[in-house]
Amino acid sequence: MSETKWSTQTRIFVITILLIALVLFLYYIHDLLRPIVVSALLGFMLYPVATFLRKRTPLTQKAAGVLVYFSFLAVLAVIPAIVTPIVIREIDSLGAQLVNIIDGVNEFLSQTTVLFSSRCLFTSILFWALFSKAAAL
Repeated sequence: MSETKWSTQTRIFVITILLIALVLFLYYIHDLLRPIVVSALLGFMLYPVATFLRKRTPLTQKAAGVLVYFSFLAVLAVIPAIVTPIVIREIDSLGAQLVNIIDGVNEFLSQTTVLFSSRCLFTSILFWALFSKAAAL
C-alpha cells in the first residue's frame, strides 16, 4: 500500500474544512448539548455510588444504578418540600422587619431638632449633615 503524503497547504485546508464542519455540526445540535452534558455529569457523579452499592450488596450494576438514580430523584423532589416553608417564613419575617424599619426611619425623620433655642424644621439627618460640613470648614 502506497502512502499518500499531503502538502502543508492541503493539510491546513482539510483541517480548516473539518473544523468548520465541526462548528456547524455543534451549532445545529446546540439544543441537544445541554441535556447531554447534564446527563453525562449526573452519570459521572452517580456511577461511583452505584458501583459501591453493587460491591456491598447482591444487586447487579443495572439495578444499583436504577436504585441510585431514583434515590437521587427522590432527594431532589424532597428538597423543595423542605426548603419552601422555610423561605416563605423568612420572607414573611422580612416583611414585618421592613415595616418596623420604615416606621423607625419615619419616626427618626419626623423629629425636630432644637438649634439655638428655636425649633428648626430640619430633620436630624439634615442637622447632622450641616453640622459636619460646618465642623469641616
